[in-house]
Amino acid sequence: ALPLARNAEEEKALKSACEAFPNEAKQLQERLINRSEVEMKDSSFLQLWWNTLGYLQVRDSVVVNVSYYFQFKNDPTIVMGSKTANVQRAAALLYATGEFRKGVCSGNMEPEVLGRQKIPLDSTAYKYMFNASRIPRPVQDSYRIYDPS
Repeated sequence: ALPLARNAEEEKALKSACEAFPNEAKQLQERLINRSEVEMKDSSFLQLWWNTLGYLQVRDSVVVNVSYYFQFKNDPTIVMGSKTANVQRAAALLYATGEFRKGVCSGNMEPEVLGRQKIPLDSTAYKYMFNASRIPRPVQDSYRIYDPS
């Protein structure tokens, strides 16, 4: 960081910040661990921050900037280019979406995993994909999750 200092005063401030950093970093890490293991033990410790700062307070176009991203693979059983291909594909997508929703709502869906070590990803946000509604408010929107039955 010292090459960034333009004068002796900035160099002194940078050195001071670097000396204080290990203690501050340790305190911040302890607070994050406490949040993860105590305050938010049944959820992602980022969920509250993401929901408020990254979603409910955002005033940009929600569809483009913060909505879920879906990627659908082509069904190899559908002959693309045929007269019924689009109808078959739409039906297959609707069926697969319904099956996915059933797994989310029942809680019986296996978590997605990452990498060779198969680290399970947090699927807490899935509950907002179905049977949920964002309710517009002046400063921060709210949401409601409805009974999926």
